Amino acid sequence: AEAWVRSCVAENGPILASMVGRLYREAHGRHFADACGVTLNRFLRGRLAAELEFEAQKGQEVLLAMRERAEGNSIADAVTGRLGRGLGAARYAGAELLVVGEADFSWSEALLGEASSSSAAARLLTTTSYEAEGELAAKYDGVVDRAARLRAAGAAVRHGVDARRLGDAFGDQRRFDVVVFHFPHTGTDAGLAASIDENRALLRDFLAAAAAVLRPGGEVHVTLVHRYPYTAWRAPLVAAGGAGAALEFLGAAPFDFGAYPGYHHQATTRNTSS
Repeated sequence: AEAWVRSCVAENGPILASMVGRLYREAHGRHFADACGVTLNRFLRGRLAAELEFEAQKGQEVLLAMRERAEGNSIADAVTGRLGRGLGAARYAGAELLVVGEADFSWSEALLGEASSSSAAARLLTTTSYEAEGELAAKYDGVVDRAARLRAAGAAVRHGVDARRLGDAFGDQRRFDVVVFHFPHTGTDAGLAASIDENRALLRDFLAAAAAVLRPGGEVHVTLVHRYPYTAWRAPLVAAGGAGAALEFLGAAPFDFGAYPGYHHQATTRNTSS
């Protein structure tokens, strides 16, 4: 059990102790206390206190984070290659950009910013949603007007585009410099283990689809929340740089919300009427 907890924390970065307990039960079919004779929080404080930082959250939950190690063990430490130039809005200047999985289109609008009135800049942007426009309008406030403003500026706005089947949407002739997918999520409520599997599959399929619509030297940017369970989805990102892969893994860098004034992250299953 101790080795399992160490591995889980080391691999997934910041996690909640309650999540660890749930994972242990899913993996082994019994409660952590039944296996170790102590509660999870007491075990972690007693056995791993030198390696973990604790913070009280929501009553009995405890936030865990591995203390910094010289050798580094997090995907967020691997800022390499072209990522050293940063991931702010200036990174996309002059690039023919495809955005997939938009919700309310606030990132695309924020990216253009003052350049939204310039058709030369907007013409380089193709922004898409998985849902149809009517579905989005029922979930997110202002999405129809925002999409209309983007179109008026010269950007291409498309709905019903599956990030896993970009070839179907753009054919063999269309190529992009950068393909961006912020905070992907299938929206499943089938349970933690099933959610991890489904979202890993989503990322694997998306990376393969994105590679097929990139120009030589192009990049794919994926944004994930850096806490469990989202960090458990990242295996396909690293695997994308494996031998024989169509993509090279460049590393990771922080996402700067401040670089995109007006951008609002929206949950996949959000409904404004609830």
